[in-house]
Amino acid sequence: MKLFHTTAGLPAEEKIAKFLKEHDLQTLATGRYELGDNCFVSVSEYQTKTDGVVVYEVHKAYLDVQFLADGEEMVWITERAQAKCTRPYDEVNDYALYEGQGEKHYLASGQFMVLYPEDLHAPCHAVGAVGTKVKKLVFKILLKN
Repeated sequence: MKLFHTTAGLPAEEKIAKFLKEHDLQTLATGRYELGDNCFVSVSEYQTKTDGVVVYEVHKAYLDVQFLADGEEMVWITERAQAKCTRPYDEVNDYALYEGQGEKHYLASGQFMVLYPEDLHAPCHAVGAVGTKVKKLVFKILLKN
């Protein structure tokens, strides 16, 4: 996992920077946007979780570049060795689910978090006791053809 404050150095840096420059993030509709060359972005809005349940996801085919356009959240990160698989890998939807111990990382509005296939991650958690609304863009970059 790596945290970035700008698009410089990000995987698919040019595509991400171009998309962010060409769209008004405050009015951008939720949904999926194709960026070409095995890259797309998923835009979502949600309330951060306060239930304390941490379920990690992991991907094999796609690298995640998560960008918080508005709000703040905690993202739990762990390694496979510290977790137990609760849902085997689904090749069609590119994810597996895990439970286990991990570390919380703060993601603020305007920050990018790059999540690699070895990074089990549980996003969408509230920073405090009260959930807040966030808007997130998840850029998915295909790692293999």
